[in-house]
Amino acid sequence: VQWNEGGWPPITAGAGPSASAASPFQAAARREERTFFDDFSAPELKPGWQWPQGQEPLIRIEAEPGSRLVLGPAPDQARDLIGAVAAIKTTVGSYTATTLVEIEGLPAGAMAGLAAFGDRENALGLSVGGSKLTVWRRQKNKHDDLTTGVSLDATRLHLRMTAIDGHRFRFAISEDGRTWKKVSEDIDVEGKYLPPWDRGVRVALTVGGAEGATAKFDWLRIEPAAAKVNSK
Repeated sequence: VQWNEGGWPPITAGAGPSASAASPFQAAARREERTFFDDFSAPELKPGWQWPQGQEPLIRIEAEPGSRLVLGPAPDQARDLIGAVAAIKTTVGSYTATTLVEIEGLPAGAMAGLAAFGDRENALGLSVGGSKLTVWRRQKNKHDDLTTGVSLDATRLHLRMTAIDGHRFRFAISEDGRTWKKVSEDIDVEGKYLPPWDRGVRVALTVGGAEGATAKFDWLRIEPAAAKVNSK
C-alpha cells in the first residue's frame, strides 16, 4: 500500500490485492492449516474452540481412562437438543467431520451429536442417544426431525458428517470407524439457509435434550475433501 499525492492508498499501483506475497518482518512463510484434529490429550481445549456468546457449555477434559472431552449444557439450556455446543470453524466448503462419542450412560432423553452450526436458530446435524438416532434441521428456530431410526447396538459410536460445496450434508454412523451405515440414505440435507455471512458455519459437537445431560467425545477430526490423514 502506497499513499499517493491525493491522500489515497492505491494497492499494488492500482492492480488490487495480490493472491500471495512474501511474509512481512522476516516471518517464516507457512501454508494455511486446513485439517483439524483434537484428541483432547491436553489439559485444556486447543485454541479455536468456540460456542455461542453468553452460553458457555460445561466442559471438562477427562484424562482417565483415556483422554476425552466431557461436554454438557448449562442447566437453563439442558432440554434443548443443542443446549451444549463446542465448535470449530470450517475453512473449506467440502469436508468430512468425524467423531467418536460414548452413548452409554446418557440420561433418558439426552442425545449427543455432530452438527453444522450457524447459530442457535439455524443448524442441522445428527444426534444419537440410547438406541435412537435422528437427523434434524433447525431453521429460523423451527426444529424438524428429518430422519429417525435405531442406532447400532454399541456403547460408543462413530459419527460422520460430509459437507459438499458448503451447503449439502450427509450423515453416517459406524461401530468400528471403518464400516459405515448411511443415516440420510442418498438424500442430501440442504443447508443453504445456514448464516455464513457474518459468523460462518462451524462443525459442532452437541449435547442436550434432558436434565443432567453430558456426553464424552474421544476426538474430533475435520478433513478437507482432498486431504488424507492417518486415522487414530
